[in-house]
Amino acid sequence: SNTHFVVGAMTLPNSAAPGSCLRRKVARGALILAPALLLLLQATAFIAAPGSAPSAASRRAVLAGAAGSLLLSAEPAAAQVISSGVSAAKKTGYTPNAGFKYEVIKEGTCDGAQMGDLVRAKRRTWLNGFEDGKPFELTQVGRMEAGPYQEPIKFKVGKVPITEFDPPALTDILLGMKVGERRRVIIPPEYAFGASGRQLSEMDKDNQDIPPNTPLYYEVEVAWIGKAQLSGCIEPDSWGNSW
Repeated sequence: SNTHFVVGAMTLPNSAAPGSCLRRKVARGALILAPALLLLLQATAFIAAPGSAPSAASRRAVLAGAAGSLLLSAEPAAAQVISSGVSAAKKTGYTPNAGFKYEVIKEGTCDGAQMGDLVRAKRRTWLNGFEDGKPFELTQVGRMEAGPYQEPIKFKVGKVPITEFDPPALTDILLGMKVGERRRVIIPPEYAFGASGRQLSEMDKDNQDIPPNTPLYYEVEVAWIGKAQLSGCIEPDSWGNSW
């Protein structure tokens, strides 16, 4: 049989009849390359047109456009993979005094807390990395498990670092935090409990709940700021106690 099939401007023999692998491959190639080849022909005609004297920059631009079209037409999947593989990074920053790097895992509203502001905040801590085991809070009687609910503690920024049992460096983390904001930060040993660690009692040096030279992994959330309520930025007593 002398039957032919037409795809675009190309005529295919009967051996590439519909349903055959060869016909699909040739047709796909023709559809992909045809626009780029047409642009390349137009570029050549533009450069060689009689009576015209395009500049070198114009010639390069036209040929670059034709070549780019050819590459993009030939590899549409590659560009798609690159663009879909980009993910947004979490917001990070540094505390104003000690320069601890922190990560914002939940953003807040209103003006940030400053020295002397009355706030409500809560915190939980890990010893060996975030999410490594159950978090705890430091208390007078040792490490206590911090469950899914924790009542925010009311205090003045700078007077105590949330509680008297937390390292003073925690104040630096609170500065600039907004209502509802949650940060994660690693406090190095020299800003935590140093080479001696933390003992539960001066009478019992061996009973330590924080080992020597241990960094502390803190997650802190500011639940309420007094000045934000006074300014009308938040509703009165609008804090929650769940993490």
